[in-house]
Amino acid sequence: MPLMASEAELQALMNLDENGKPHRSLVEFFTDAVANEERSLKEGHPCFDDKEFIKKMIPGDATCNWIGQVTDSDKRNYPKEYAAFKAGLAAPMDGTPLTTIPFISKGQCLEMAARGIKTAEQLRDMSDGQGQNVMGFHGLRRKVTAYLEAAEKTAPAMKLQADLEKRDVEIDMLKKMVETLGQRVDEQNKVAKGYIKHEKPQ
Repeated sequence: MPLMASEAELQALMNLDENGKPHRSLVEFFTDAVANEERSLKEGHPCFDDKEFIKKMIPGDATCNWIGQVTDSDKRNYPKEYAAFKAGLAAPMDGTPLTTIPFISKGQCLEMAARGIKTAEQLRDMSDGQGQNVMGFHGLRRKVTAYLEAAEKTAPAMKLQADLEKRDVEIDMLKKMVETLGQRVDEQNKVAKGYIKHEKPQ
């Protein structure tokens, strides 16, 4: 399988930047056929085995990618992506999709998706070097960073509002349940007092 990355790029692909901090890389799990020479010689015809592979990419750098067979470490480092792969689903997106950012156009979203940039967090965390091929990168990164910071500040208030709305719904449900039970009790009392003739089933 192809291997196209320098030592520095490989460090980034291993989820660490130049400072040893976690790096947001993209991964893609897939299955490919690998020639089984031993079986081929034994059976007298080409034989292949299905093997699991992982492709690691850095957002914004289409030239830096690495492909290798899946290891136990890959399964531990990317549990959600691997689980989705095994279930036949698309890998879950970790972060805020660029398509939900109001000031990023559809064309910009498509252009950045082609470079492996799909979330606001990926765009925010990109280095100057990685973003050099993205038009208006520095201004866009500043706006996205400010957007995420504002969203983080308003998150507690939004959660409180959601909790209050959930509480109101639960209170309304309880009120309806109490009202229904009250009606049934009244009806049973009337039957017991002979106000309502209780017909036995035929």
